[in-house]
Amino acid sequence: MVEYGRCQLYVDTEYIRKQLRDLKNDPWFGPVELHRPLNNHREDGRTFSVRRTIFYDALDPSSAEFKQREDHLDRLTRLPNTTVRLGHVTRDDKGNRRQKGVDMQIGIDMIEVARSGFVEYIALAAGDGDFAPAVQHIQDMGLKVFVVAFPSSLSPELISAADRIFELPEDPRPWP
Repeated sequence: MVEYGRCQLYVDTEYIRKQLRDLKNDPWFGPVELHRPLNNHREDGRTFSVRRTIFYDALDPSSAEFKQREDHLDRLTRLPNTTVRLGHVTRDDKGNRRQKGVDMQIGIDMIEVARSGFVEYIALAAGDGDFAPAVQHIQDMGLKVFVVAFPSSLSPELISAADRIFELPEDPRPWP
């Protein structure tokens, strides 16, 4: 009999989208592509079972991509066991777009679910070293944290903090 380890996946949507765009790939993706490296992975004698995938993003109505992003997130919300949470967008002094509230919300949500006992594992699709303190806090609670990321854009801090790294393919062919 197969024993399953409950896992929840947290996705920094902007990170994945930017990396796919940099790879000259279609930047519109879903949970299937992110689950692929986790599927059938065994840890502590259990096979992974991703119970829920949560995508975090922020929409800028003045962006040229607004409608595409909105449609993409809308499609994601219709998938089973998938949630979308939104931060907000501000502009800096030079007019550059900045997401606000997204990374912090990911960290808070990961810690909250770790406290709840709902999962044994946390998976984070991101590359930013700013997540390292949240990862370490979750590990201090006794859970393992896995990072799903593109190797070329993964910060050393997050590499050091993670229990295991699952690499996303930088070759565009595996992506739909």
